[in-house]
This record gives sequence, structure tokens and C-alpha cells, in this order.
Amino acid sequence: MAKAPPLQVNNAVMLRLLGSLNTTTVMINVLAAIKTGTVVVDQTLANQLDTAIRSAWTTNMAPRCATTTSFGGVGVRDLSQANLTEFFSPYSATPGTGTGDSLPGGAACVVSLKTAFSGRRYRGRVYLGGFTETENLANGVMSATVQTACAAFIQAIDTALQAHTMRLAVLSRPAYAQTLTHTTTASDGTQNVVTHNRPARPGAITQVSSISVRNTIWDSQRKRNGAGSGSTLFWRTDVNLPLRAA
Repeated sequence: MAKAPPLQVNNAVMLRLLGSLNTTTVMINVLAAIKTGTVVVDQTLANQLDTAIRSAWTTNMAPRCATTTSFGGVGVRDLSQANLTEFFSPYSATPGTGTGDSLPGGAACVVSLKTAFSGRRYRGRVYLGGFTETENLANGVMSATVQTACAAFIQAIDTALQAHTMRLAVLSRPAYAQTLTHTTTASDGTQNVVTHNRPARPGAITQVSSISVRNTIWDSQRKRNGAGSGSTLFWRTDVNLPLRAA
């Protein structure tokens, strides 16, 4: 498989939310931000975003999450050039304060992100998890408080970014041009060859215009089900990358 181009998008910043579902399963959400002014991406910014986002998690998410779930910190990286340093806030676990056992690790509330444009490059999903069984109603759907809390948490992240001349955004990777050839061979040996040409595509960063939880149905983030599993991936670019929205 051909390598993807370096992840370099003008005016784009990567924000990672780091946490844990238990002692073996990390929970990472990778978000994107668009610069709306001059911002220096450094250790100071990482620490400041950690303070604001941790407070939002404590207010909105912690009461809905099990005590085995925790928010740990943030990582931030400028994507205006390839391979720049990612700055991490000091990791400190802030546990959930909800009552009851934890739901399975894969159970997630999906927060939908919309931009002013249509198409898969301009939509995002954030998978939030770690909730208590109390938040799962008798008919197997999430409580209204989970819906409200998750939307409010992501909205608070946008507010925190705005304080540093950024806004929550949906990012898609750049892609190289590709030529794909599909050959079909019949039983008599004749062949039909179809060639598809895909042009190169620049990366894109688009500000989010709408944040919502569209329904009460639990979704699944399968990567959180396995022992020691890692990232919850966020942002869609046509393939499943360590940066994904859907």
C-alpha cells in the first residue's frame, strides 16, 4: 500500500484528549481545530487547554461516567508543517463520579459535527465513552442526561479553543494522485481492463458550525473493547486513520 502524504494542512491544529476506561484500556479522541488568528502552539497552550477542558469534563462528563473512567490530559500539535512537536499537558487522572458499574468499553455516545458544507470530508463524529450502567435505560438506550452532557462537553471544547483564536473543525488528510487498474478475465481468456484515475487532493480544515447528539442509540467504538487497546479515532478522510471523523 502506498504511503499517505505527510499530514500538513495550513491553519490546522491537532488536539488529542487522553484518558482511560480502566487500568488497561486507554481512551483517546483526536480532534481538529482551525486557526482564526495568531496562535503559538507550545507547552503553555497545552497546559491552558488542559485546564479548560478538564474543568468541562468534570462538570459535564464526570457525573455520567464510572469511577474507573478518567480524563488524563491533552496533546496539541501544529499541522501547518509536517512532523512538528506535539506538546502534552502533565498527565493527571481526574476520575468519573457517577454511581454504578461501567458499561462495556465499546459503548459510546456519538456527537455529530457539521460544517457549512456537505460531503464526508465535512462531517465529523466524536465517540465518548466510560458511562455507568445507570445511564443505560430499561429499553437499552442512553439517558437524556448523557446526550446533553456529551454535546455540552464538545461545545465547551470549542469555547476553550475560541479563547486561543481557534475553533473546533473537521480535518481531512491530503492524498496523492492514484491510478487504479481493475482487470477481469473471462473463462475464455478475454480480458476487460478498467482504469480509474484519482487526482491528488489537498488537505482541508473546515470550521464546525453545529454540535449535536442526534439520537439516544448507543454506538460502538470497537477499539475500546480489547485489552490494552488504544486510540478512539477521530476524523474521516476516506480511510480509518489515527485522525478520523465520520
